[in-house]
Amino acid sequence: MLSAYRDMQSQARSILEAEKHGPLQSLTDREMDVREQPMAIYPHAPRRRVREAVRVDA
Repeated sequence: MLSAYRDMQSQARSILEAEKHGPLQSLTDREMDVREQPMAIYPHAPRRRVREAVRVDA
């Protein structure tokens, strides 16, 4: 349980550090290919604000 908390803290620090270098960006619907790979939205799920950062080497 403690390791999950430390991972969460590390991710939060990474996001805050990334914000210092410019605005955060998100993929567009076209980039995510939502027509071919639809995303599920669960209406009864608890609503939370989520910030996510993924590092991609492309």
